[in-house]
Amino acid sequence: MIIPKANELSEEEKRKVEETPKYAEIDKTIICLREWHKQGLTPYNIPLVIELKRDGSNMRLIHLSEDRYGLLSRNQYASDDFINRVLRIAELPYLAKHTAQTGRYHKNIFEIAKSGYTVYFELFGTGVFPGYDIDSPPSMEVLDILTPESGFLRRKAKEDICEKYKAPIVPLLWQGEVKNLDEYWMVVRPLVDKTWKEMHKEGIVIKGFARNFGQIFIKEKHPDVLNEAKEQKREVGGALQVDTRAVLDETEIMGAIKKVHVEIGSQIEDKAVAMPRIAGRIHEECNKHDKRFPRDIYDKYVHYLNQIKTMPNLIGLEDIEYKSSS
Repeated sequence: MIIPKANELSEEEKRKVEETPKYAEIDKTIICLREWHKQGLTPYNIPLVIELKRDGSNMRLIHLSEDRYGLLSRNQYASDDFINRVLRIAELPYLAKHTAQTGRYHKNIFEIAKSGYTVYFELFGTGVFPGYDIDSPPSMEVLDILTPESGFLRRKAKEDICEKYKAPIVPLLWQGEVKNLDEYWMVVRPLVDKTWKEMHKEGIVIKGFARNFGQIFIKEKHPDVLNEAKEQKREVGGALQVDTRAVLDETEIMGAIKKVHVEIGSQIEDKAVAMPRIAGRIHEECNKHDKRFPRDIYDKYVHYLNQIKTMPNLIGLEDIEYKSSS
């Protein structure tokens, strides 16, 4: 399996990447109902499934050609760091908690993509993402599968494909129909409590199919999740702790952006190419200096672009010389 980095994609591969649909931005029930009311949609009297909400990184996987695959995050091409994590986890057997799935292997997600599907999966677990799933080993679970002809597949079709390829799928908590809002909450609220108090996960995702609309998505998190999320956390010894470290200073951030500029040249102005590499570089600097990851790297990136437009020699003569000889 080969996952090329953003700057290693051919023009044809870039086109495939650009055409890959993004995963839905999922809102909670009250927001969804407000928007759906305008379109005459409700989650009532349609088949619903409720899946466990993993707290990790939402990824997209597509097959490019032969043994080459494209890996995308929710909004852009994956950083080098995420590519390395996925390739490492792909070789591990699936051992996640709160599921009866056995004999599944992460690498089989690639086989699903090779069959022509777009695979949306969650990347989570110890050392992978500092969320509520750090009591799980490094894992990847299929969230959704998209076909060019039919769009998102229903749960049963997803299960059949994952069973065929022995690939892991996000656990199912409930399926059925509700007649009104009261019945809806009678199902949802106990499951939100169960996932938080017993399973130590942040919540649930409700999915269904509305006629002439396609798949609907709703998420519900336990209220305590929102309170804890206000403070940045980090994983220490398998447990979450408030991250009290200083944020990586601006000099290191701008230095990381400059290094990426040297590596990719004029592509620095292409956000889809530059941002994943910048995030990966800054992550390395955070680990090196034991600092907290900054939340404003995109703003710093835009500031750098504005600087090089007014100060074209900003990257320095030695860097220009390096680029011209490569």
